[in-house]
Amino acid sequence: LMTGRYPVRTGVYPGVFKPDAEYGMSLNETTLAEYLKKRGYTTSIIGKWHLGHLPEYLPTNRGFDEWFGIPYHMSGGSLDHHVCGY
Repeated sequence: LMTGRYPVRTGVYPGVFKPDAEYGMSLNETTLAEYLKKRGYTTSIIGKWHLGHLPEYLPTNRGFDEWFGIPYHMSGGSLDHHVCGY
C-alpha cells in the first residue's frame, strides 16, 4: 500500500525489515506520500514503519511531513532506543 505496488516488486518480501537490517525499502521506490506531496497535500503517518530504521528510510524521508511511531515492533528490542519521530 505504501507504493501502490505488490511487495514482491518492491523488494519488501516475504516480510518486513528486521531491527538489525542495514537497509530498507528501496530508495528508488516512490511512496504514495511522495506523490501526494507533489500535489500539495500535507502527509502524516502514525504507527509502526517496518520499512527500514536508518534515517534515510524513515517516513519523514519518504514523503511524510510528520510521523508518530516506531520503526518496528518493540518486542524485538530497539537497537538505538528510537521511540518516535516527527
